[in-house]
Amino acid sequence: MISKAVFEELGLTVIQSLPIRDANGRPDSLMVANLSEISLGGVEFNDVPALVSRDQMIFDCFKVDGFIGSNLLRNSILSISSKDHQITLTDQIELLKPNKKQSADLVLNKAQRSPYINIKIKKSKSASAMVLFDSGMEGLYDVALKHYELLAKENIFTVLAKSNGSSTISLNGVGSDTLQYRLLLPELNINGTLLKNVISHTTASENSRVGAQLLQYGIVTLDYLNKKFYFEAFENDVDVFKALYPLAVTIKDNKLVAGIIWDPKLMDKIKTNDQILKVDGKDVSKINTCEFITGNSIFEGRDKVILTIKNSQGEIEQLEVKRSNFQDIKAQ
Repeated sequence: MISKAVFEELGLTVIQSLPIRDANGRPDSLMVANLSEISLGGVEFNDVPALVSRDQMIFDCFKVDGFIGSNLLRNSILSISSKDHQITLTDQIELLKPNKKQSADLVLNKAQRSPYINIKIKKSKSASAMVLFDSGMEGLYDVALKHYELLAKENIFTVLAKSNGSSTISLNGVGSDTLQYRLLLPELNINGTLLKNVISHTTASENSRVGAQLLQYGIVTLDYLNKKFYFEAFENDVDVFKALYPLAVTIKDNKLVAGIIWDPKLMDKIKTNDQILKVDGKDVSKINTCEFITGNSIFEGRDKVILTIKNSQGEIEQLEVKRSNFQDIKAQ
């Protein structure tokens, strides 16, 4: 995908328009243009079809001109190592010398060659799930609502909380408010590596997803050529649990607001879409979308915060919010 600014600067011609859905499942239609050449790390790609974004905001926020997708890499092998801060691109898997015991089949869809992998999840029962590997997703594992409904019948998750709201921003803006679940998954198995005590959330996306947090725990190699997925873990068993806040925030109309309230005890003190004016006395009333997307979370490095909030009636109050461990949250 390229920005509209790049499309205009290069004087490209529109090939066609395509219907798309963003990570929140919101539909749109975008133009497709042809890029005669893209050079990446000394490798040249020719005649690359690229979506053209109408909204310049996301590109301005990250100060980038486009995004590279799987359709560019369909004849390549991509390896990502967070320890080395390095991305390796090749068409010869033997040069990477990956551990074949830590590999699995990679399933590519026909349209974009988006990469899907099979994971194993376990509580009292076990199940397998086909998920999208999405390096643009911040977390470890999100569950599509339609998949949650199936897995819940098999007692795969512990439901830690449920609430109506939205806290995610994607290409087509803020997601719509829907019933969401915060889940505890005792065991997530990816290519034989056990990730324990995974906190997951449901998503309105069409796909359940494994995201960029996986890169913290090992080297990921996507072999598009031979349709193999390698995850070479730094440790075989990892407890990934961390205490989370019982409140998720988002931004609407350049205002920081409560997106999802996970703790029922907070619901009589703060409502979805109540504006957050201050965090520990710091004014956040004029935060813009770019600051929210690219900056640190307001909860970063804190175990509790004092929020100054303004409700829909214009009343201003203060509220203390703390991180929650397992024992603080009643399964519902």
